[in-house]
Amino acid sequence: HKDSMGNLENLRRGEVQFTSAGTGIRHSEYNRNKNEDCHFLQIWAKPNVSRLAPSYKTRKFTDEMKTDKLVRIMESVDRHSGKDAETEPIPMHADLSMSASILSPGKSVTHELVKEGERKVFLHVVMSGKKQPQSGGAKIKVGDVELGEGDGAFVTGASGPGKIEVESIGEKAAEFLLFDMGK
Repeated sequence: HKDSMGNLENLRRGEVQFTSAGTGIRHSEYNRNKNEDCHFLQIWAKPNVSRLAPSYKTRKFTDEMKTDKLVRIMESVDRHSGKDAETEPIPMHADLSMSASILSPGKSVTHELVKEGERKVFLHVVMSGKKQPQSGGAKIKVGDVELGEGDGAFVTGASGPGKIEVESIGEKAAEFLLFDMGK
């Protein structure tokens, strides 16, 4: 990551980098290593407040923190604790909660919807390699829907208070993200 605020950072596995462009910032994400591939997810969320000052924050959420647990990595400022500790989710100005897990085969986790009323829930299974496996690999099940590596899906009819259960049904641990969003 490199930006016009002077931030220059080489991100590693498990690190989550948050940039709010706010009133203006130039930035780029690129692979400085010409000999190795880079695999990362870039996710955009529209803020619910305009004219924010640009900001930047990085937190590390280790594999151990996420193994067989659902760990909140980003949270709306409306629900955030206000603490700026390394184990706290990154606050953001959007009705969005983002959680991550690395779920072992046969294990399950339960997400409690973060707010009353209709919610949009989206799950994305992270790919472990460069290509989506033709068979086997990591898989999760939500309701009666199965998702493999690289797959994503919305959960329809989610309404708080309520719960979403995610089960790992593949041959290996499934790393996934869960987004709980307002309308």
